[in-house]
Amino acid sequence: MMHHPGTILATSDLSENSTPALQRAALLAREHGARLELLHVLENFSHEDLPEGSDSGTFLRELTRDCEEALRRQAENSVGPDIPFDCRIETGKDFVTIIRHAREVAANLIVLGAHGSHSVRDLFLGTTPERVIRKGGIPVLTVRGSPRRSYERVLAAIDFSEGSRQALLTALALAPGARLDLLHGYELWGLGRLSMAGG
Repeated sequence: MMHHPGTILATSDLSENSTPALQRAALLAREHGARLELLHVLENFSHEDLPEGSDSGTFLRELTRDCEEALRRQAENSVGPDIPFDCRIETGKDFVTIIRHAREVAANLIVLGAHGSHSVRDLFLGTTPERVIRKGGIPVLTVRGSPRRSYERVLAAIDFSEGSRQALLTALALAPGARLDLLHGYELWGLGRLSMAGG
């Protein structure tokens, strides 16, 4: 059970879509006195992606440096001066690298941006947040809109499984002062037969 997040890992793809996630992660870090780690993942690239005449090692070092500068600029505009943070650039498969880095820094919470558009690949394999949730074993918070204040109301969907119990405990830890609503949806047994019979 997570009593409070000691380390929060927030990821960024360096686009504006990631800004709300960084803002929410910073707000939670401030509220809970947590350490904030920021991560950008450079997906593996092939030699065909290199500019002509470029050395792969030099190109990767320059790209890593440029991405780290971009992540720092984004963080300075999103996080605020009162919250210390560390920036990391890692290479690899996005969801695998996020999970590995979260384990390395002992993160209690991973904060990701929720992206609206889905590719055909996402439909079959799942989006990055979905894959981090399925395979990571660490609580994940996906953020769509820019936060204006602390969470005031939380809706927790429960199905009486261990996973939903952990999600509920995480919600209580992240938003201890919020109003909590529980929701359990179920399908009535025999509903299909009743509707066929006009019931």
